[in-house]
Amino acid sequence: MNQRFTLLLYTLFCVAFASCYNPVDLELENTEHQLVVIAEMEEGKKPFFNISTTFSVNSQPEEFEPNTVFVTLMEASNENTPIEFRPQGGTNQTMFFLPGNSYEPQVGETFSLNVRVEDSNFDDITGTTTMPQRGNIETFNSVKIGETNSDFTEIDISLNMSETPDEGSFYHLTPYLLDDNGDQIFPDFSSITVGKNGTFVLSHRHGILIDNNDLDDTNLLEFTLRTISPINFDQLADSNLYFKLNTVAEEYYRYYKSVSKQFETDQSPFTVPVLSYSQFDNGYGVFTAFSSEILDTPIEL
Repeated sequence: MNQRFTLLLYTLFCVAFASCYNPVDLELENTEHQLVVIAEMEEGKKPFFNISTTFSVNSQPEEFEPNTVFVTLMEASNENTPIEFRPQGGTNQTMFFLPGNSYEPQVGETFSLNVRVEDSNFDDITGTTTMPQRGNIETFNSVKIGETNSDFTEIDISLNMSETPDEGSFYHLTPYLLDDNGDQIFPDFSSITVGKNGTFVLSHRHGILIDNNDLDDTNLLEFTLRTISPINFDQLADSNLYFKLNTVAEEYYRYYKSVSKQFETDQSPFTVPVLSYSQFDNGYGVFTAFSSEILDTPIEL
């Protein structure tokens, strides 16, 4: 009797559920394309910019004719000499480079960018950024081998960051090893035990972002790195751990933090979508600059 009653309830539930189901056709809104500019300049290196457009599930990014896109960089200290970028190879490309090899952006300089597409409905993209002075790591307290087994090697690190040299700047710290060919090996961040509130582990590129404002008064960081396979130090260039320390502008910090969050949420259908930060009011992307320093310290074996 109980089984028959349970079966009856189950049948009634299925009928009720089915009667409440209505198929829904999603109507995707067609919006006009907007420009997307990814413009990142590193101290002392020749800059290049990526120019494209937004697109939807029903369309592709628009293509540009090279002679209709004008990308101009201006230094605040030399406003009378605009720097004109050119598309790669003179074909329909989204990468824009500087002709020649003479120009290298320097720290402390403020830059403005203008992107214009002639004979189009695109609004001009404009932005400004200032390249921060170089930061530093104040103290390496300890860098030593932790757990190691047949699957991985861990390196435990304790260090104190220096204060950022400019107000409103942040750090992007990327530790790595060098193999005997000079190629970089990037361990993963296994855990952050001190300074977690002031750090953000990037998922779409190597390293962590650091906000000194959320560290303690000594800017102490303690974390563990883990390699994807056990390290044989005889096959490395040396027994040092290297750090590329980028001192970055605020828009760099905000943009790449949002991109990593979006990358993480896209890996699961059960997470809330994250909108990427955009520096521009009439388009999308970022125009930013950063200085860099390469530091190293021996690993206690």
